Amino acid sequence: MRSKLLSLILIFLSCHKEITPKLFYSIGDVKSGETNFSTGGKSIAVISFPNHLGRCIIKLYPESSVSFSYAYVRLKKITVNISSYNGMIFLLSQDCNIKVGEDMSCSECEAFLKDKSFEVIEGKMKYKDIFIRKGFGYIPSERRMYALKPKINPVFPRDKQEVTIPLFLWEKRDDVEKYFIELSLDPEFLNPIYCVTTEENKFFPDQMTLKIFSRRIYWRIIYEDKYGIGGFPSSPQEMIIP
Repeated sequence: MRSKLLSLILIFLSCHKEITPKLFYSIGDVKSGETNFSTGGKSIAVISFPNHLGRCIIKLYPESSVSFSYAYVRLKKITVNISSYNGMIFLLSQDCNIKVGEDMSCSECEAFLKDKSFEVIEGKMKYKDIFIRKGFGYIPSERRMYALKPKINPVFPRDKQEVTIPLFLWEKRDDVEKYFIELSLDPEFLNPIYCVTTEENKFFPDQMTLKIFSRRIYWRIIYEDKYGIGGFPSSPQEMIIP
């Protein structure tokens, strides 16, 4: 009996392989270590774990940080544990399980982690014995669920429009405290090239310097009210640089 138990333990350990996070993509001032990552004022970091079957991605927005306590592969499935975080973080889980402490997990989902809440964009997220589904957020300290706000529609530039002047305009909402405008080389925004926060529904810099090798750029708007409650990101808009 003891030898059989030992064999089972050895089989379990042989299928249990530790993995480490990799800085997949970043812009600006990003600090990274073996298990800790943080971003500065206008920085973004995209962290990934090796996953041949799906994707296990954590994205840090400006002035955010994350620490991992462990990550491993067992029976071809990845498990990642986030021990602590702050700021705003995006989770993308496909064929992996991203755990946040002991109470929260994201498996086959897309979600934003915030300082006081989390919001589910796709799939569902588990908190203790509660499942929070797409379109809802949850504040653990208050045990309160809320509905996400609707998407904001971009106005200019129009989708697939050629742009020579760096002007961005989108719908205004009276209950918004801050907007995030994000530019990326891909429509999933995993290869970001610019991110800035504004209190107005427009962004018109004197000039923009972007390190890019493509004429096609995608942009979108994320937003929050004064309580930190957000909505769905706007649909990706493609613009063409002449």
